[in-house]
Amino acid sequence: MRMGEFSRKHNIPKSTVRYYIDLGLIAPNKVNSQYIFDEMCSKNLGTIKKLKDLDFSLDEISDILSFMLLSEVEDSIYVDYFTKVYSKKKDELIEEKINIEEKLKAIEKEMERLKTIEKDDNEKIGVPLSFIPYLYCPKCKSEVTVNSNNVKDNMIMEGEIKCSCGFTMEIYEGVIIVDESLKSRLDLDVDLDKFQLNYIGKTDREFIKLIYEASNWIAKKIDLKSLSNKIIMKNNTGTGMFIRKYCELLPKDCYYIAVDNKLDFLRYTKEVLEKKSERPKIIFICTEFDDMPIKDNIIDIIIDKTNGSFYDIDKVAFVMDMLCDKLKDKGKWLGTYLYFPHGKYPKKMEEKYFKYFDIDNLKGVFNKNYKEIDTMEYAPFRMKIGEYGSFLEKGDIVYQWTYYGEKNPKT
Repeated sequence: MRMGEFSRKHNIPKSTVRYYIDLGLIAPNKVNSQYIFDEMCSKNLGTIKKLKDLDFSLDEISDILSFMLLSEVEDSIYVDYFTKVYSKKKDELIEEKINIEEKLKAIEKEMERLKTIEKDDNEKIGVPLSFIPYLYCPKCKSEVTVNSNNVKDNMIMEGEIKCSCGFTMEIYEGVIIVDESLKSRLDLDVDLDKFQLNYIGKTDREFIKLIYEASNWIAKKIDLKSLSNKIIMKNNTGTGMFIRKYCELLPKDCYYIAVDNKLDFLRYTKEVLEKKSERPKIIFICTEFDDMPIKDNIIDIIIDKTNGSFYDIDKVAFVMDMLCDKLKDKGKWLGTYLYFPHGKYPKKMEEKYFKYFDIDNLKGVFNKNYKEIDTMEYAPFRMKIGEYGSFLEKGDIVYQWTYYGEKNPKT
């Protein structure tokens, strides 16, 4: 029979048949460039399938078939050979079984450990009463007062933050919401665990690695354990990758302000952090950057995320310029930024955004307000899969730059 018939009869792909021929496991005759398969080929293929089911490697199968060609009858030599072969494979499988059982026990132990992390009595995170003096009205910059009947462990869970000018901010489930419109976008049915898994599955691994390396670079620059009584603010918190990773390394007496304009993300990050046994005093603020309710000159460190050079695709501005006044004199700014050389902008990016991703513009804004301490440029790479933000897609070349600087004292 020919290749097609042999493949159909034994229900294996032609590519597999050719592979077995190349390995010498099957030896059909070749007539006029056509392979002709006989009963011996079928018998050998049956042996191959049987031995593969018993976990024999193709190299082992090749040795066995070679022996079978030399021993045409099941004599004492045949019996002795296969007794040794099967005995050896049995010992290997027993050892593998023991290893698998040990791994299963290790997995069960790790799952039990994880159960201890998922505490039933999670300590809810609210707005610390001690943080209220650092807030002001983002409209008139006046002092604010708090009205709440839900205070637990010196944290406000629900309530209002009011200014004499009439402006009011809400504390909702422990999150400060500056503008009611941000709450109206809340999707209570959003599954952010699934969102993260989808993001990982659809995002280029090199891009994820880039974010990870930049995050580590930032953490090493600021010595997290030395931040006792400091105030840290993280822009564009998202699903909280940075604080979730480094939460337990931060001193309990420091303030960590998590800012985002998406309430879904803040609620998700808050829920995750409430399961942590060790954490700093965390304040969640849902706001746009131009409505930041934090007083000027009180923050020690601002951490800016990838793509943070502009804060919103529709409200474009340099964030490091907008928020500079929030930092104390000699306060630190650490950020990681995408940029594109002139003429190499992503195809989906509109021209009006180009200046916010120009490395010279970025450096210019920093030089105006900050003294450089350290920077780093990463090797560019081409996106193989997935998207990021609203303008990156497969095929785009990505460049990243990290910055560490100190706010210039006011003269």
